Amino acid sequence: KGRREILAVHARNKTLAEDVSLDTIALRTPGFSGADLANLLNEAAILTGRRNKTQITLAEIDDS
Repeated sequence: KGRREILAVHARNKTLAEDVSLDTIALRTPGFSGADLANLLNEAAILTGRRNKTQITLAEIDDS
């Protein structure tokens, strides 16, 4: 629950694809600190831009 809330805060200013679930990301990131979760979403956003996409997809999150 805590990771989900942290992800929600850091995802506020990012456009996520409809198939991206913060709950799923939270379940897949046990042991991540708040800073780790922020870095994960920031890195996914950078990859999204490099790939000329407008929304963060699971591919970018997986690659981050």
